Amino acid sequence: MEKSHLVSIFRVLEKKEVKELRKWVGSPAHNLRKDVTDLFEYLVSGQHLFSEKHLEKERVFQAIYPGKTYSDAEMRQVMHFLLRVVENFLVYNELAKDEVRSQTILAKVYRQRKLTKLFQKTMETGWDILRKQPHRNHQHFENEYLLQFEQFNHLSSLGRTVPLNLQEVSDSNDISFIINKLQVGCIMLSHQKVFNTNYNLGLLSPVLEFVENNKELLENPAIAIYYFTYKANTESDNEGNFKSLKEQIRLHGDFFPLPEIRSIYLFAINYCIGKMNLGAFSYVREAFDLYQQGLSKDIFLENNEMSRFTFRNIVAIGLQLKEYDWVKSFIKKYQLYWMKSTERALCSSTWHIFILKKRIIPRQ
Repeated sequence: MEKSHLVSIFRVLEKKEVKELRKWVGSPAHNLRKDVTDLFEYLVSGQHLFSEKHLEKERVFQAIYPGKTYSDAEMRQVMHFLLRVVENFLVYNELAKDEVRSQTILAKVYRQRKLTKLFQKTMETGWDILRKQPHRNHQHFENEYLLQFEQFNHLSSLGRTVPLNLQEVSDSNDISFIINKLQVGCIMLSHQKVFNTNYNLGLLSPVLEFVENNKELLENPAIAIYYFTYKANTESDNEGNFKSLKEQIRLHGDFFPLPEIRSIYLFAINYCIGKMNLGAFSYVREAFDLYQQGLSKDIFLENNEMSRFTFRNIVAIGLQLKEYDWVKSFIKKYQLYWMKSTERALCSSTWHIFILKKRIIPRQ
């Protein structure tokens, strides 16, 4: 049982999630089986999840069905039922995080049941939530499109003479698609450089051409950031694209959730590293500045950890610029964010010696 999907999931649940999951499992709306509840309680008790002997199927079976002869089929069945309950819980929680999407789905339900007043109220709530959200990334504009499309479905049911919001539907769909296509294009470009592969970029070329023929689209921060990211990394000799990217990051970096702005910073830094590898020393300072900006906002920490590649790059670049005091301070503050517990006894001076000898800029 130790290698089961069920145990793997339980091992990564946070305490708050376990507490909420207990209520979910105990609700007759989600589970009517006592053995499923008993298995849940067994797994979350003490250190059972991390004890090989406590995860032996026969031992778990006796805890759930005291005095009963072991049946592997019955054991697998109760594990299956609990897994389904847990997965439904995880899906619900993930969907609930997107409040606009949830309101759109609820509005659809009201529309289909012809509850017009509730539909309108729910749509107003959805629009209000969307306007107040701080992020303006692809997800924001996709939700705008979904709201517009749900409004279209409502209006089209009122009769042929009712004005429709088809232009708004089309525009929001275009914006969402353009952002998503540019973002995926940047990811593919970055990946194929590292892994020496080639992708078919599909509709990316006509999307780029469409943006260039409709410059007003660059007033959208998400379109502008991914457009200039792609152009900078495909037209490296045109430094204007990189400067525009930096300016967009400075002005609109807060419009993106942390994982996304982290990737955007790394796109810009990788451009600098490419220029550095061609001997453009001025880009060492550019990369250093980007790292400093990101560090000031904790952008390079993920789950309270820092990639060892990012750590080494920052130290190496700082030392190339002879920012010795800053590097020493950085190492002291961040070395425990990436080092394994067995490595924490190493003195930070070891890092100074290592980097000074190597003087390399490894990959991100």
